[in-house]
Amino acid sequence: MVDVAKARREGMRWNLIQTLNKMRPHTTGENFLLDIMRGIYPDATALEIRRELDYLESRQLVEIVKQP
Repeated sequence: MVDVAKARREGMRWNLIQTLNKMRPHTTGENFLLDIMRGIYPDATALEIRRELDYLESRQLVEIVKQP
């Protein structure tokens, strides 16, 4: 049986990595990533994006610079 929540998390992570890869060598902000993810997942939230970015950072797949 397919776990829909797991598939969504993994799909979002993959799409975040792909988006960040295409933006190289430039950096991008969370709002831009949220807009992109909402194009794929219309109900995506900023908290969800942050959680997935934190996951990717914990796996050393992305580097996050947190600024106020």
